[in-house]
Amino acid sequence: MTRAASAKIIGGHNFRVLEVDGFPPVVFGCPPGLVKDFAGQHRPLPHHYVLPTQTIVQGRNHFDFEFIIYSFLFMKGGPVKASVYCTRSQKARFKAILNETLFGPSFQHLLQAQFRKLGAHPRFKASDRERFAGLLEDWAADKTLFRLYSDLLKAHAGDRTIGKRIAEYFQRILKKQKWLARKNIPRLESRLARNYIQCAQLKKEMDLFSLTGETGRSRLIDRIIDFHLFDKNHSVSIAAGNRRGEKLQVIQSRSSVFEVIKKDHKLCTVDLSRLDPPENLAHLKPVRKPWFGVTFLGVGSGFSARRRNSCL
Repeated sequence: MTRAASAKIIGGHNFRVLEVDGFPPVVFGCPPGLVKDFAGQHRPLPHHYVLPTQTIVQGRNHFDFEFIIYSFLFMKGGPVKASVYCTRSQKARFKAILNETLFGPSFQHLLQAQFRKLGAHPRFKASDRERFAGLLEDWAADKTLFRLYSDLLKAHAGDRTIGKRIAEYFQRILKKQKWLARKNIPRLESRLARNYIQCAQLKKEMDLFSLTGETGRSRLIDRIIDFHLFDKNHSVSIAAGNRRGEKLQVIQSRSSVFEVIKKDHKLCTVDLSRLDPPENLAHLKPVRKPWFGVTFLGVGSGFSARRRNSCL
């Protein structure tokens, strides 16, 4: 624990918590295991997080903000808003990650994945692939087509009837898209219908558990996260909790190294440029082959105590 004037820095495993009188606690970094560390100490999660520009340290990923957001989103009493201090590019990447982890792929992404093989057809030139990608975007936004599929489901139509009606819809589309019809791909209408139906069925299932519709995704993220961006001088301000006008200035002097300033007085430096040494366990049992189970490979750390798992 380090003290500088009225500031106190509490060390965590590859993250730091800054406590300053009159200001909310501020976490620097968001490595895997952060939520678990706070839970193990029976401490509430802070609401303010400063992200270093370098999240890959010594070959390891130290950005795992999803579990933090899950914790706030599903807290008792309703969602709680978090404040994130980052660069503009980090905000864009972060929102893209949350779109996938919170909501899953969009309907357009489902169609792109399902039609990937058709889009790479040898009869397609590079310009044709671009035009076909545009068609997939149009079909994803085609409410009439999706309503047709939904109405057929409500009417308990059989698979053959659904396939036939959707194929007829695509047949009308191909009359307008003559460049695609001229490719002479065998049974193209049926192929388009079959792939579309599979994606539409998956979308229907996903919508049952979705937090919001596709058009409301950005609004939901904005409702649970406040983004504050570093300016061209690599500086960002953190407002005081109850004192109006008072702010902490955080300057990222170099990658993962922050200087904290209050009223032109430097309070402290937070350095996350190096990894903390691994925890030493007093009793480390050798790895044994399980009778059954799942081995998880990735950057997560939520599946075993104290990050001792198979994650790489």
